[in-house]
Amino acid sequence: MRLQIFSISFFLSAVLAGANIQLFFLPQCTDAVLDTVQSNQANRFDSSGCVATGDQFQSVGVINIDPAFQCNLYADTACQSFLMAVDGSTPQTCFSVIGQSVACFNQQLFNNPYAESLAIVTVGQDRLNLAFDGNFLVSNGIAQACGNTGCDPTKFFEDLDGGCPVVRMEGSYGSVNERDYLGSILGSALTSAITNRQGRFFDLPHFAKVDIVDTAKQSTIATMTIRFRNNCQGVFGRRDIPSGETCDAFLALIPSINLQALPEVNGVVARSFSVQCDPNN
Repeated sequence: MRLQIFSISFFLSAVLAGANIQLFFLPQCTDAVLDTVQSNQANRFDSSGCVATGDQFQSVGVINIDPAFQCNLYADTACQSFLMAVDGSTPQTCFSVIGQSVACFNQQLFNNPYAESLAIVTVGQDRLNLAFDGNFLVSNGIAQACGNTGCDPTKFFEDLDGGCPVVRMEGSYGSVNERDYLGSILGSALTSAITNRQGRFFDLPHFAKVDIVDTAKQSTIATMTIRFRNNCQGVFGRRDIPSGETCDAFLALIPSINLQALPEVNGVVARSFSVQCDPNN
């Protein structure tokens, strides 16, 4: 009868994507089910978190584990003393192992949090006349205003020529690697968009932004924006040089294939890119 209950539970859970396992009180995946552990798509890494059982489990039954997922089994209740990992690479559906906690998650997202994401790059239509390229302005703006997980928009980086333009950074992300990757996207997009070069001066978009959108969850998981002000007495949003060009013509300067070729930063890299222009920002 207990084996029948086990089979029904497998059937009911089989439609769930990700990772789904059951923890059993006895070996051979028999007797009472102590807990059912499922990956959680509401989590950024599709992680179940650390799930501890009140009693030791002695076997683990695999309902389904999709290719990108795995479940780690631990001897303690805090998911610290690692025992083994179970993934979808083996046809085995029952493992005899004694433990007290489990965590199921998307290993692909742990390796690269942007693995299922689209990077949407937005630039402004209007231009400012500057003396430094996008990579320089972004890297210095990040050094001045951005920490491990976000940027402080109240901190400014000022151009070395008399304090104009002023650069403001905004952003929210998960790690230093993500910060540096987002910065490389912004720097590359701005540098590609240089027009009207005259000696050491040229026109650059007044702002650029990148949003990392998890296409599976339809949510923004990271973002970074850089804005420029050329008139030091003005306010953010005032433009000195209207471009007189349409957004569609401007986009040709920033092909998404160039952004796609940017190197990863310690494994962090977006799956695909989209570039757009905002004439109203």
